[in-house]
Amino acid sequence: MNIELKLILDKFKSGEGIPPLLVDNKDICEIINYLNDTNILSIHEIENEYMQNIFLFKTEDKSFKIELAREIIEKANIRSSWDFNIFVIEEIDKFTDQTANSFLKLFEDVPDGILFLLTTNSKENLLETISSRILFFSKNSNIHEIDVEIKDKIDRFFSWDKNDLIKFLYSSKIEKHEYIAILEYLKEKYKRIPLNDTKILDIIEESAKNIYSTNANPKWILDKVLLNL
Repeated sequence: MNIELKLILDKFKSGEGIPPLLVDNKDICEIINYLNDTNILSIHEIENEYMQNIFLFKTEDKSFKIELAREIIEKANIRSSWDFNIFVIEEIDKFTDQTANSFLKLFEDVPDGILFLLTTNSKENLLETISSRILFFSKNSNIHEIDVEIKDKIDRFFSWDKNDLIKFLYSSKIEKHEYIAILEYLKEKYKRIPLNDTKILDIIEESAKNIYSTNANPKWILDKVLLNL
């Protein structure tokens, strides 16, 4: 699980509301297991067995019917007896304009204790009104990827050619999500070092969390990580 997704899920576990998440099918069980401390191995287990706080919605039709959308909205607005409920909605690229419009208010202001996990077969076919209200973690999106050139600079940083990466970070304009992606790549590289120090891995994780959840300068945070490597 990438760092940014884990941080968002931790935010949800702490009781904060988060927007709907677009994820890959294979990630749904990992997310549910992380939140529920379960060991679900496949989506079929959710389909075939009752899960206390998990609701799965899918359509076998060519489009996502408005009646199913209304059922989701009604269930999402019922106070749960559990700490939180997880709504898995598959193939949101099948939303009609009417279905999408019915979800706008719900996705804009998700009720407390509700997590929406969305999947799609075609990111390109998502309606703009929906895509503007969700966070993308599907591999179909490159939002959380870093440039090959940056990866190469990080690789050389671990080969003792440190100046190139440091100069780049000093002179470039980098977005917050890119800092988090850089930290994730640094962590994966550091894990491959024989006898690596687990304290450094903890520092990297905590640094990503600070970038995501505070107004601290991400450049300073990343600089501190590099000084520890």
